[in-house]
Amino acid sequence: MSTKESNVEIVVNPSGEEHVGRVTPPMGLYVQSQDCTKLVALGKIQDGPSTIHCIAYADDVIKVSIKKVIDGEAEVPFVTSEIKYVREAVNTFIAWSLPLVKLVSNEVLYFMFCKLLSF
Repeated sequence: MSTKESNVEIVVNPSGEEHVGRVTPPMGLYVQSQDCTKLVALGKIQDGPSTIHCIAYADDVIKVSIKKVIDGEAEVPFVTSEIKYVREAVNTFIAWSLPLVKLVSNEVLYFMFCKLLSF
């Protein structure tokens, strides 16, 4: 079963912080890189059954949809037959390790916005 073009969305925030008007800021999707974590995409947490691509997942794994790719060459945490790299996961949802999904600070968003304007 493919999940390409799926857009089921829920307002969930693993940071536990409340946000005004149920507006959820983008979540940073990180991967483990050597001895640090690296921000590779911005996304949203998805709701639905506790399976992804017909495979049940653990309590510390969630479904996310990638909205903005930062490092398309980075491998996703859970490679599938359809998706190996972050760039391949746009317009679908995939499994991501909950500790690697973090609220992105305004400073990070500002830096990314300025970087986009500089080219």
